Amino acid sequence: MGVTFGLNGQPQVGTARLDGAVQGFAMGRLGGFVGARRRVYIGGAGLLAGAGVTANDKLALQMQAVLLDLEYAHPVGRARRVEIVGGGFLVGARETLRIRAEAQRPICAAHSSSALVSQRGGAGAGGRVGLHVLLGARKNHEIGVRLSTAILGFGQGTAAAGCEPPFSQLDVPRARWLVLVDSGYSFRF
Repeated sequence: MGVTFGLNGQPQVGTARLDGAVQGFAMGRLGGFVGARRRVYIGGAGLLAGAGVTANDKLALQMQAVLLDLEYAHPVGRARRVEIVGGGFLVGARETLRIRAEAQRPICAAHSSSALVSQRGGAGAGGRVGLHVLLGARKNHEIGVRLSTAILGFGQGTAAAGCEPPFSQLDVPRARWLVLVDSGYSFRF
């Protein structure tokens, strides 16, 4: 059980009319170690990502995701307090475009009364490498740093009747590559 914070970068996302090529995220993880040596981690995670503001008239690209994780931790050193981690994950994601206070609502916005302009679902898969340091007498406190990469694919997105989806108008690719870097704490039972 743990919490991590990090950044994700999406090189294919343009920044002329929206913020979202680089997003900060918070992720909650829940899972457990299995096997005779307790080196295989199976778990899940929930991720909330959003972009910083570079201009109030730009739309904000945000993402919410659920991940299914599988990792292998290889302990190193005599005390076995450092682990080199490798693994993979499957992702189910929802991506949204939102207006900010000073932004003008796009004509083809699917929702006319809220800040939500459009939304779409997607899925993908990725891999991860990392380094964990185990603390405490029983090694049940983990401080970790992870580097992940994933490929995600999304649907068209919602739009007003007879309009092209705002994601297409803003040239946000339906399939793209993400790079994620995070650091956090986990408690091991």
